[in-house]
Amino acid sequence: MVSGPVPYQIYLTTHSLFAVGLVGLFEAVPGVLAGLYGGGLTDRLDSRSLQLVTTGVVAITSISLAVGAIDHGDPVLLVSLIVALSAAASVVDQSARTATVPRLVSRRMLASASSLTGSAHRRSSRRTYDQR
Repeated sequence: MVSGPVPYQIYLTTHSLFAVGLVGLFEAVPGVLAGLYGGGLTDRLDSRSLQLVTTGVVAITSISLAVGAIDHGDPVLLVSLIVALSAAASVVDQSARTATVPRLVSRRMLASASSLTGSAHRRSSRRTYDQR
């Protein structure tokens, strides 16, 4: 959700490509940092509980971005911080989901389940934009 509408919203608000680039930076850096530590956090904590927390954080950040877009009152820094929190939570959530699959399926079905999980992730991360 963050990849398309938020940079467009920032551009409409500021008319600055630099601000749009900063939002991308606010999304990328926490994503990379969370990716470095997300696996260890998933190993240390219960992955199901971690999924509940991170999915809740992603939902709350999505709702706050939607409310901010409707209200048109969110400053760019606040939107950038919400995007950073959403990116970090999303990466940790994906790590916890990946760690959960081997616990849910039998060893015989693990390759099929991993393939299905990977294809579902790739399909959900594709960006489709209307070319009007």
